[in-house]
Amino acid sequence: MSQTVRYPGRACLLGEHCDWWGGASLTVPLELGIRVSAKPAQHGLHLKTTLEGQALQGHWPIDGVVDPAGGALRFVPAAAAALRARPITIPPVQLTVEADLPAGRGLSSSAAFCVAVLDALVRHAGCRLEGRELAALATHVERDLLGVA
Repeated sequence: MSQTVRYPGRACLLGEHCDWWGGASLTVPLELGIRVSAKPAQHGLHLKTTLEGQALQGHWPIDGVVDPAGGALRFVPAAAAALRARPITIPPVQLTVEADLPAGRGLSSSAAFCVAVLDALVRHAGCRLEGRELAALATHVERDLLGVA
C-alpha cells in the first residue's frame, strides 16, 4: 500500500533567523511544496526524484547511514537512522519525491523535504507521529545528524 504526504515551504515575513535561536518569527506557508510517496520494495531504501531538472536516485541499506557530505539526498538515510533510534522499524521502501519548491532559495525546502521523508517513512512503517514530535525529529536530523545550520 502506498503512502503519500505533502509539506509546504514557508516564507518568513518577520524575524528571519530568529527562530533558529529560539526567538519568534512570522512565517506563512507557501503553495509550493514537496510530496513524498512511499511504497513497498523488495529490499533496502530507494529514492527517485528530479531536482532542478536533473533525475536523481539513491539506494541505501534499510538501517540508514548518516553522511553529512552525502549530497542533496543525505536526508533520506539520516531520517532512517533517526527513526531506527526511536525504535521504528522501516520495511523496505521505494520513495518517490515530487517538488515544485525550489531548493536554496530561503523557502525552507530542506525542512519540508526532511519532514516529508520522515512522515512518509513513519507511515510506511505503520506508525504516526504528532506534529511537534515530527518537527522535533526533523530538527534533530537536520541539525544534529547532518549539521545543517
